[in-house]
Amino acid sequence: MAALLVLRAVALITVYGATSTVGSCPADISIYRTSSVTGGDDDDGAGDGLDLVKMNGLWYEQAYIDLAQVGESCQVFNNTYLGEASEDLGDGSDGVGDVDGVDGVDGVDGHVMSSTSGIDQKFHVKYGPIPYTLPLHYDTTDQTGVFQRYAQYPGGKFLKFPSVVVDAVLSDDGTEYTSLSEYLCYMIGPIEYVEIRIATRSVSVTNDELEEMEDVLRGVGIQYDNLTYVDHNGCDPWP
Repeated sequence: MAALLVLRAVALITVYGATSTVGSCPADISIYRTSSVTGGDDDDGAGDGLDLVKMNGLWYEQAYIDLAQVGESCQVFNNTYLGEASEDLGDGSDGVGDVDGVDGVDGVDGHVMSSTSGIDQKFHVKYGPIPYTLPLHYDTTDQTGVFQRYAQYPGGKFLKFPSVVVDAVLSDDGTEYTSLSEYLCYMIGPIEYVEIRIATRSVSVTNDELEEMEDVLRGVGIQYDNLTYVDHNGCDPWP
């Protein structure tokens, strides 16, 4: 495990050295949200927008830009929405106070403590034959779909990355999202660190489906070169 952490640290250092030195991260990353995230209110993201509960569960990463993922394969992640920092989620009887079927993450009538709000994500990959899970956390902000993301390791909270859900496609029955696209851009001095992640509920997608999701990214003004695509053939089930 320690060796894998070193590998990821080296990859991040490589990112900082290899990305463009011309700063182009927007001052407000929320400009890249579609109406599926903002709920049609592009000014402040208020109203019916992204439903974080519907982001719960297993996702398959299909395409990405992220040099920290160099050497990784079979990328999947599992989201658990923990609630808002000061929100009383009730007793779970209506399903709102439940996280993965458990009534109340602190065991007391669905009340979520502020230290356990936002989204926990377990990002599971393989380095060659070696499985590895990176615990990530997304702090919510006052803008729908905009987060502060960090790794859940000692000191991880000192390096938070602004991240935005660009687009989320709802299932036909409206119970969950079936695809997500995420964009992250962070400036460290003149150095730009960028991530793009496209994920779906299904293990595989067609080229046309991927092209449609990429068109959405470009349509909101996100500029990038080439994505790396994930092949899930031969990958083990989620651990």
